[in-house]
Amino acid sequence: MRYLVRTVPERIAWLKELRAQIPQLEVIRDRTRVAFNTFLEALAICGTDPAVHLEDDIVLTSGFVVKIEREIAARPDRLIQFFSRRKEDPARGSREMPGSGFSFNCCFYLPSGYAAALRDYGLRWPKRQANPGGYDWMMGDWMKARGERYWLHVPSLVQHRVSPSIIDPRRAQRRVSATFQP
Repeated sequence: MRYLVRTVPERIAWLKELRAQIPQLEVIRDRTRVAFNTFLEALAICGTDPAVHLEDDIVLTSGFVVKIEREIAARPDRLIQFFSRRKEDPARGSREMPGSGFSFNCCFYLPSGYAAALRDYGLRWPKRQANPGGYDWMMGDWMKARGERYWLHVPSLVQHRVSPSIIDPRRAQRRVSATFQP
């Protein structure tokens, strides 16, 4: 299993915590200050391999690799989201979701072949210039175009750090999951 994290210079120090649980973590450094470009680079690096994609501003649950790989083994051919802020999560738990509603790219799994197909779509996504930080929206549009749904895992296996957004400083700093268990 490949694990890729996208990072910016301001957050390099946080990678030490991630590497403590994921020694094989592959780091993709933002070189353009355009998050969408870095996301496309991560997809290109991944190619057709199955992989877990992470953002650098997360905290992992204890035993992260064991938990995530157990869930992936149950659904190796499904896109799986491992972070959610939906209000209904505590009551509804894990469930299938419409692709069009995909949001928050903190931590998700792409099965074999998905990264290459998603990258191809991202290169021609018509809303790219208007939404240079909206690669989660692009993923939703891609799944909608394919008529695909994804699996939402609850509880969240990562927590979004309380911190300013590098993409848009107007975003709320507290974008956290109510179901995360350290």
